[in-house]
Amino acid sequence: MGSKAKRQATQREKARLEDMRDVMATSQGQRVIWEIMDMCGVSRKNMNVESVAIARQEGLRAAGLDVQTWATMTAPNHMMQMIQEHGEKLGLLANDEDEEDEA
Repeated sequence: MGSKAKRQATQREKARLEDMRDVMATSQGQRVIWEIMDMCGVSRKNMNVESVAIARQEGLRAAGLDVQTWATMTAPNHMMQMIQEHGEKLGLLANDEDEEDEA
């Protein structure tokens, strides 16, 4: 790869990271990323026995995990915020009020 191609690849990667940082900085962007990861089955286990269906589901899951990694690398604080908000809505995480009620 020539120096011009390397420079262009570096610029594309930098723009890609900045774009994800911008997306994750908004609640709307976080909802979209959450929906993409959900559609890809990031948090679901594959319970299918048919090899074609397994391959499809695992391919989707791999893409979703790539999105999750990309978001986590570029905006870890926003990713944690998104997980906390959506996890509480889904009953996956205890919120502070629940912990106080138990005390």
